[in-house]
Amino acid sequence: MEKIPTNVEKDLSRIAGLIGGIRYSEPPDSLSEVVLGKIRPKKLGLYKRLWRRLRTPLTLTPLKLLPAGVSAMAILILAATLLWRPPAERIVTQRISEVSEQGSRTVMLTLNWPDASDVEVIGSFNGWSRDGVRMNWDKDRGLWVVALNLRKGSYEYAFRVNGKEIVADPKAILHRDDGFGHRNSILMVGNGNGNETRI
Repeated sequence: MEKIPTNVEKDLSRIAGLIGGIRYSEPPDSLSEVVLGKIRPKKLGLYKRLWRRLRTPLTLTPLKLLPAGVSAMAILILAATLLWRPPAERIVTQRISEVSEQGSRTVMLTLNWPDASDVEVIGSFNGWSRDGVRMNWDKDRGLWVVALNLRKGSYEYAFRVNGKEIVADPKAILHRDDGFGHRNSILMVGNGNGNETRI
């Protein structure tokens, strides 16, 4: 082992003596409060705070995701409920837009006959064809509904319920005897001049 030079040895023993002579005393109770009170937190700018937030790892647990998942499901169910339309209503809407482009008027006919299983509209608009225009059941309104695209003019029509019974429109203002013991409803379609039958 190498021998420590005398002058270094003297310095070390003198330092050891000084350290040994230090009296230990507890720091005052207020020291930590005073020191911490003088430390001011460093204010970070918006970009630095955002950057720090993006770099911080995010721990996800099923419990943390549960509220977000429930909220997302509720929004999806609400949107589906509000935006969903029955297929028959979608077809009616599509037909309305197709015909309005051709210059025809769209007339909506309804029939309040909840016990019926099948309802069709027959009339002069299709030459009283045996194949009537099938009506769709609207659950929300509790009515049979159909949209007809008709040109300006006067039309006679009736409803065929369950393929047999011929019924005039109870809401129609004008009717005409058909000569076979039934009444036909009359629909007048105008060009917006107030002379058309309101349905």
